[in-house]
Amino acid sequence: MYVCICNALSEKKLREAASVLGSSATASELFRSLGSRPQCGKCVPEVRGLLDQHKGHRGGHCALVAAVAQAENAA
Repeated sequence: MYVCICNALSEKKLREAASVLGSSATASELFRSLGSRPQCGKCVPEVRGLLDQHKGHRGGHCALVAAVAQAENAA
């Protein structure tokens, strides 16, 4: 699905770029990494939402890994 029609950026492409940039990325950094910038701005809330999901997923994954490591060390 296209998130940014002005720049022809798909959800998949944005998620891939977000995973490369890391959890502290902003929408502006994400656009720059893809060689573009917001044109009309209608996609910015959706891009921010994708970044928030990425941050939440990464945080959840890291918390899970830490809990498993702690459990293994305790055993």
